[in-house]
Amino acid sequence: MSRSFTYRLEDDIKRYMNGHSDKEEAADTVLNASLPFLKSDEHERVKGQLSYIVQDMKEEKQQNLSRRFHM
Repeated sequence: MSRSFTYRLEDDIKRYMNGHSDKEEAADTVLNASLPFLKSDEHERVKGQLSYIVQDMKEEKQQNLSRRFHM
């Protein structure tokens, strides 16, 4: 069975991470908090999902900065 974040869980994680300036550190906190509940393959999958979330958040921030600069 392949498990991944539900939309609600992903939204909760993003909301938590938005409250932190260092997105990687916030992602590490989420990953470390989930360790006791994950098998090793699930850990790697969650690590990858968090990496995508961090990348998306950085790209969104960069796009927002670019939009403000060009206005």
